[in-house]
Amino acid sequence: GIYITANPNIIGTDSYFFLSHICEQGTPLTNETELTRNIFANIPCNIVIIKIIQFSCALLALFGVVQTANIFHKKNPWLAGIFVFLAPVFFFEFAKFESEIFAYPLLFWANYFILKGIKEKKWLEQLGGLALIGLATLKLR
Repeated sequence: GIYITANPNIIGTDSYFFLSHICEQGTPLTNETELTRNIFANIPCNIVIIKIIQFSCALLALFGVVQTANIFHKKNPWLAGIFVFLAPVFFFEFAKFESEIFAYPLLFWANYFILKGIKEKKWLEQLGGLALIGLATLKLR
């Protein structure tokens, strides 16, 4: 909530804003971090490649969900992936092309590493999960 109210330029950063930037017809990404600007600078203006990127990010996030479910339910962890994929919130979040789609797979995998580290009492995996959260929130916001 603080980020939304403190950011004076929150209006205009929708899918069309990022797509027009990729196709070099929009305003520069001044509100984004350097990592986000570099990612979007290297994406070509090709709808097929953009859709492949969206699908790849969603698939990586789903693999994180399945691995997290595997920690608690060894029998059928893939069912969690199906149920999450069928959730409208998950589907529509990856249907938009914004900077957040690069952060969501990192957050789902961070969840996996933190929960696995807690269950197996391994602090290094918990630290890795916190590092992924830091990367997703500070560098990809």
